[in-house]
Amino acid sequence: IVIPIEKTDAQIIKPGKTCSPIYNIDFSAPTHQNGQLPTTGTGTKKVSKINFGNPLVSQQFSRYLRGQHLQFDARQDIRRENRYDQIKLNVDKKYSQYLLKFNLYTYKFADAQNNRNRFSILFDTPTIQNLYFNGNGTISYFQPRIPGSGSISGRIGSFKDRKAISMAIDINLKTKKWTIIQDGKTIHTGPFYSKSGDIKTIRFNLGSLSDRYNLGIVGLDNIVLNGCNQTIFRPIPTPIPFPKPSTKAVPRPQPTPIPNQ
Repeated sequence: IVIPIEKTDAQIIKPGKTCSPIYNIDFSAPTHQNGQLPTTGTGTKKVSKINFGNPLVSQQFSRYLRGQHLQFDARQDIRRENRYDQIKLNVDKKYSQYLLKFNLYTYKFADAQNNRNRFSILFDTPTIQNLYFNGNGTISYFQPRIPGSGSISGRIGSFKDRKAISMAIDINLKTKKWTIIQDGKTIHTGPFYSKSGDIKTIRFNLGSLSDRYNLGIVGLDNIVLNGCNQTIFRPIPTPIPFPKPSTKAVPRPQPTPIPNQ
């Protein structure tokens, strides 16, 4: 029995934040048409730009991703000498926190034979903060030029082929940290470096220019991005204290004598 993954929503918003939707893309009609490139442009339901390749709206994995989704398949692109598919979402909204969620499904991607496959989420700050889904079934990150520590990287989780997963990424630019959540479980918390103090764009990418080994297929769906700022609470003014009564005795007024006439 196949249980489709639930659609993502903005459930990791923390109290004390004011948040606004930036993207809510489920690749459904009429905005996006099955078998076609995703619609590009402005608005919460559209992809900003297709940078490379030919990612197509598909229903192939609708059993797992609940309807139409975007399919990255670099195998056909290789014949055209394009070795990867990539879409871009423009951000640069001056928020102090961004909350990104999406669903992912891989097919013939995470196995020993294709362990050079890589699907990447690239956060352009403009220094690129990278989150990788690798062909050996691991999830990792790579962050260049972190102040005081150079580049940092590490393996933080794993996933299986032919199984949909739900990812959530909480990026707090004020505290310079990000938290990565897989299927409701935190798998990583660490520094997040933004040279500009913002996230300029977010890119979803399958493959690379120098590698012909990206032979798997990736389904991407239900991209939700919210921007948040801390709510400003005005402190309650301290009331002015009532004057304390004097402990000194108040002299009684002396009557003025009436002069004799």
